[in-house]
Amino acid sequence: MTTTIDGFYDGPLSDTGFWIDVRDHLGVTNGDITCTTTLDSGHDTTLDTIAAAIGAIFGLGDGAPDPSAPSFLRVGPACQAAAAAPSQILIPKNLAPVPLPLKEVFTYSRAAVSGSGIVMGGTHETALRELRAVISGQYRLEVAPGQMTSAQFFALPFDLRAPLRATWSAPGGVVSVVGTTAFITWDSRSLRVGQSATYNIALTITDADGFSASTSATIRVTAKTPPPDDPPTCQKKPTLPQCR
Repeated sequence: MTTTIDGFYDGPLSDTGFWIDVRDHLGVTNGDITCTTTLDSGHDTTLDTIAAAIGAIFGLGDGAPDPSAPSFLRVGPACQAAAAAPSQILIPKNLAPVPLPLKEVFTYSRAAVSGSGIVMGGTHETALRELRAVISGQYRLEVAPGQMTSAQFFALPFDLRAPLRATWSAPGGVVSVVGTTAFITWDSRSLRVGQSATYNIALTITDADGFSASTSATIRVTAKTPPPDDPPTCQKKPTLPQCR
């Protein structure tokens, strides 16, 4: 599918026209809808410098959109529509035929563009959700000797239907929860240089249907002297003028 954008630049003597083709390439891979966007451009004058400027801004030189280009150039309209094609839909508990965590899974076999729009087809089936929770964050932390340790952890849900509630626990630590994100502080002031301590954290995510998934993680904290702020030269010769 090709979308052509026509425009012009105001020049000192006359306007310079140009066009940009946004080409979306639809396909099906392993049952999923795939789409890539490429760009092409041209102009109706011989002002190569303007063409080069357009290419530099929108990344048209190699046909790949530049990350800083407007969103409609990075992802064309067909690819935007393809991105909205669901791979699965989580079925609410009150609409499920049995009181189990279910989902509808879609497998695509064709995608085509017609005068009426984009047509995608395939099959679907009902399956059990694979409920899972993951703790995202740093599992290995370093702290200056004699300091408290603070860290942030994120709850990642899989096959759980929003809205979600996250319940965190951290024995020996102080937990503050904002949304589903946890901010945890441990008293690690007794650690000396090179010493380590381990702390356990646990997470349970409960979804809108009352289904839940739990997980845990072990966090290791090591006391380490932070590097000095002074450059190496000043560490050896702190009396130098530039080190004062």
